[in-house]
Amino acid sequence: MGLPSLAILLSVGLLACRFCLLLLFVILLARLILRLLILLLLLVLLRLLLRLILLGLLLLLLILLRLLVLLVLLILLVLLRLLLRLILLGLLLLLLILLRLLVLLVLLILLVLLLLLLLALLFEQFIQLFQLDVIRISCQSGIHRLPRSGNVVGNIRLRAAVKKIISGRELRASSLP
Repeated sequence: MGLPSLAILLSVGLLACRFCLLLLFVILLARLILRLLILLLLLVLLRLLLRLILLGLLLLLLILLRLLVLLVLLILLVLLRLLLRLILLGLLLLLLILLRLLVLLVLLILLVLLLLLLLALLFEQFIQLFQLDVIRISCQSGIHRLPRSGNVVGNIRLRAAVKKIISGRELRASSLP
């Protein structure tokens, strides 16, 4: 082999080395581009996943907020119901107390009326006990009637029961009216 063949061999070897280096560079570049594409795809997927997670978290937060509002409304409704029951119970108790007071007032008025009736009956009995018989009532003349209007002149005698009480003696049955 001569020099030209050695030079050709050397130049083919150099070309092969260059080709290998170029092939290695292309492979490394393809590997790098593939890794970058995979990273880009992972970033896009991660971004979508984060959006979905944020949307899911936001939706979950909205659902929890609605549940919290419903729970607060339910608690307020229960408290309002209890308050209404207490108010109605208080009004019912107040009504019962007023009814009792009204019944007591009516009973007191009836008792006062009964006492007045008994007092009137007692007064009537007292009047009947000391009643005087008026016989032969004659009116005064017109001149004497003006200064003393309503005076009655007549013979007045005591009833037998009054005579007995005043004199203290026993009466005969014939003397009673």
